Amino acid sequence: MTKKIIKQLAVAAQFAVLIAVSAQITYPLGAMPLTGQTLAVGFTATVAGGWLAATAVGIYLICGLVGLPVFANMGAGPFVLFGPYGGYLLAFLVTALFIGKSLEQTAFSLKWALVANLLGALLTLTIGTVWLAFSTGLAVSDAFTIGLLPFLIPDAVKAVGAAVLGINTRRLLIKSHFLS
Repeated sequence: MTKKIIKQLAVAAQFAVLIAVSAQITYPLGAMPLTGQTLAVGFTATVAGGWLAATAVGIYLICGLVGLPVFANMGAGPFVLFGPYGGYLLAFLVTALFIGKSLEQTAFSLKWALVANLLGALLTLTIGTVWLAFSTGLAVSDAFTIGLLPFLIPDAVKAVGAAVLGINTRRLLIKSHFLS
């Protein structure tokens, strides 16, 4: 392995830890908790870009799959990852790639970060809600009421936070030569 790949994996692992820690920040909101994960995923993608952010989310998901208690409320294992709410977790992979690649193809600016993170939050909610409906047999309208509607405003707020924090952090890291 080259030094560059090792460095990228180390950075991705650090972002995976950030996502795992943020998953423990929860607030009960109906059937599912509101967590800090979506903020951390958006932040990671805004700072690191698409592939590195997707690698970080992949590391996070694998850690949870093999039993490390990294999911919300110290959850772990295949029953969490592939259970009714697992679609939101798996959507993080798509969302990280979407946000990061969108910024790579446009610009790492606050305007584009806001657009990418807001669309990314909606992408996570949509994928998770569809998974919830199909995995539980709920009507799509009921899954929408449970798994999407209550989270629209909180996730929009987190998306704005991820964009602002991510762009400012990225600028600082580039200025200090930690990120090229």
